[in-house]
Amino acid sequence: MSRLCKVTVEGFSPYSGGGAIHSIKAAESHEEFDLRTWPEKVKINEAGEVMLPAMAVHRGLLLAAKGSGIKVGKRSIASYVETAVAPMGDHPIYSGKGKPMRIEDMSPETLFLPSDGKALHKGGKGQRVRRTFPTVTRWSAIFEVMVLHEELHSETRLRALFEYMGMYVGVGRFRPERGGFYGRFKVRDLSLS
Repeated sequence: MSRLCKVTVEGFSPYSGGGAIHSIKAAESHEEFDLRTWPEKVKINEAGEVMLPAMAVHRGLLLAAKGSGIKVGKRSIASYVETAVAPMGDHPIYSGKGKPMRIEDMSPETLFLPSDGKALHKGGKGQRVRRTFPTVTRWSAIFEVMVLHEELHSETRLRALFEYMGMYVGVGRFRPERGGFYGRFKVRDLSLS
């Protein structure tokens, strides 16, 4: 029997999107192109609202399950999460005012970063370029996931899993799982129906 888990989270560090852009570069410099296309680095639905991709939540939960050490009997919860938790589409992100976030609610953050995305100590070339990302300091979200296995039908286990994800995995660009500190959140409410 499947049950819907609805989780309301509140960010306590900034959220920043870093997704792929689909625009084609015109007769402009790389820096001008990046400044023009930074809003494309977050997922936007048809209504113009900023969304957190379903896969980001699923991957975050799986990483939390692997790292948390939570057990179901003698088995790791990770084996259940991988196959028995299904995000119900992309998840809306809300501004600090509680309204669905729009790109206008985000600010561009320009950083001087490795051109190949790798730090020197991780094999990068050492060349740097300016990159601009959409960022917001106050945010919240509502995650809805279908829990397909009865062993996971425990609000206590699910809360522990989402809390671990919020503290140690995070969401978005520069999240803890990638060595950053953005995208951290606290669980405000969790319900199973």
